[in-house]
This record gives sequence, structure tokens and C-alpha cells, in this order.
Amino acid sequence: MSIALTTLLALAGIALSWLFLLFRLLQKALNGGGGKGKDKGDGEDQGDSEAKAKAKAAEEARRAKELEALRQAQEAEAKRQAEKRAQAEAKARQKVVEALQKDPLLRRQMEKLAKVNELPQMSDEQKAKEIMHRVPAHVLQVLVVAGTQEDIEMDLDTVFTREKSLFPTHDIEPVPMNGLEQMHQILPEQMIMDDDFFYGALVNEELLVMQPYERKVERKTLHISLDLSSSMEGPMSDGLTRHNWSRGITVSLLLKAVNGEATYMLRGFAGQPYTLDLVDSPEKAQALIDKLLSTAASGADTNIWGALKQAVIDVRAVKRAGDVADILVITDGQDNKANVYGAGEMKALFGEDIRLHVVAIGMHAPVLQSGATSYREFQ
Repeated sequence: MSIALTTLLALAGIALSWLFLLFRLLQKALNGGGGKGKDKGDGEDQGDSEAKAKAKAAEEARRAKELEALRQAQEAEAKRQAEKRAQAEAKARQKVVEALQKDPLLRRQMEKLAKVNELPQMSDEQKAKEIMHRVPAHVLQVLVVAGTQEDIEMDLDTVFTREKSLFPTHDIEPVPMNGLEQMHQILPEQMIMDDDFFYGALVNEELLVMQPYERKVERKTLHISLDLSSSMEGPMSDGLTRHNWSRGITVSLLLKAVNGEATYMLRGFAGQPYTLDLVDSPEKAQALIDKLLSTAASGADTNIWGALKQAVIDVRAVKRAGDVADILVITDGQDNKANVYGAGEMKALFGEDIRLHVVAIGMHAPVLQSGATSYREFQ
């Protein structure tokens, strides 16, 4: 190998060595700069994580605060609702107590249904609580209305009167003589008085005669025509159904009739009159209350004129001549049987000895009102 070639190879090796060294230095420089960039990126990521953690913690705190506020609001509302229910229950219980104390017949009915009649040691408050738990709500509504209602009041007491009689009776008492024709009836003790005293008593109208009286008894008759059409299941403004309210009114008047010794008649109606119930004793009253509590309002149509005509027939069959009878119709509908009648027809139907009373529920009934002695509307 020549000296020139040897020298060339040596120079080439030296150049390659420098190139390798330069490459290594450049690589090291690049690696060092990349490390610094990586460290800087890691710092930024760490800052972002801390910010996110703080934001998450703040969001969780906010949500926890909202949940706590919601929980407190729910507890407060639950407390208000519980107090409201307690007040409503106390009010309802007081009405049951009033119903218990209203009438012995009504008390027996409620105690029998709740099966507390064999527990006399219980107070009325305790019995009312048991009754509310044991008696179906719709039945209890009827009985409470019967014991607490003051909307419909009727005088059903028997009236006793005395009339002078021309014939001897067991009812006799001394009264002032009102004419010389009664001189022979003067009391014996006055007939034997001295003349001065006798004529003095005559002048002063002090002479007495015995007057017989005849006792007259006017027994009231109440006939209720109760609408049992399906529309009576509709609600009233106080939440009661018309059917429950009207049955409560009916039971209330039934109790008054029995206590006042009145003749009580009930006939339901819808498209036609139903069976007549006649009550003249507490036993029959009890049976009718049981029947009413299980009577549904499911009839079709409303034939009011037919019900009134039947009521008049019923009343005239039992009342005595001269006695006054009352007919009460409870209805929520206009007559839809194409009957045409007015005040004149009703006056002819009832005459002078039958009075019509109307309870209109959720409606205005001008035709019935025109022939009624009393008229009430309820919503």
C-alpha cells in the first residue's frame, strides 16, 4: 500500500470519528432539551389536576348543600303535612263524637258497626277513634252528616191542643161563667154562698163553671222523595258525594221523626218510584238506617213529577183529615221524563194540607221552587 493511500485512509477515519463525536454531542443536546420540555409538561398537567380536584370538591360541596337544603325542606313539608293530617283527623274525630252524642239511636248504630258497643268503659273520644278505623269511610260520612248537619231542620214534634167540648170528658177544669145560661153549672160551693158574696162574685165575673175539654193530637207526617239516579254519586264542594250527603240528611230527619213521634215515609226514585218504607217505631228506624247505608245511587233518568205524584198518594193514604203533611224532595237534576208542570199543577196536586220542601243539589229548579213552601240550594 502506498504512503498516499495510507494517509487518505487515516484522514477518513479521523473524519468519521469527529462526525460520530459530533452526532453524540448533538444527540445529547437534543435529549437534554427534551427532558426539560417533558418536565415542564408534567408541571402543567399537575397544575391542571389540582384545579380540577378543587373544582370537583367545590361542586360536591355545592351539591351536598343543595341536598341538605332539599332534605330540610322535605322534612319541613312532611311535618306540615303530618300536622295538617293530625288536625283533619282531630276535626273528623270531633264530628264523630258529636254524632255519638246527638241521638241514642245513632250512637247504637255507630257502636254496632264498629263493634265497640260491648266496651262501655271507653270514652266517647276513644270510641270515635275506633269507629274511624273500623267503619268504612263512605258509611261513616253518612252517619256523621246525620249527627252534625244543621242545614235542613223541620218541626216533626207531635202537637197537642185542647178544644172546648159540649160533652163531659176526663179533661175538665173550672173557668169563669160567660153567660146566665150557665147559672145551673156554677160550682156547688159558690151556690151556697151568702147572697151578698154571691151577687158580688156575679158582678165581678168571679163565678166559675166546670168546662170539659177534648184533647186534639196532631201527628206530623214527613215523606222524603230521595233521588237515587247515578248522577247523585257526583261530588259536592266539600268533597262528599251528593249521595252520601243526601243519605245523611235523610237519616237525620228520620231520627227527628222517631223522637217526635211523627209518621216517617221514604221512597227513592230515579226513572220511576221505588219501594216505600214506612217508619213508626225505633226498631223500624234502625232497619231503615241499615238499608240506607247499603243503598246505591245507580238509577237511570230522573222522573221528579212522577215521584211527587206518588208521594202525595203515599201521604194521603196514612194521614188523618185535617192534619198537615210535609213532602221533602232531594234531587240534583231537572225532570228529564218530558213532564210539563208548573206552579198551578203543583198547587192542585198538594192542596192546602200538604207542604212541599225542596233541596236542590248543584242545580237551580225554578219550577219546583215556585210550588215549594221552602227551597234550598246546595253546591
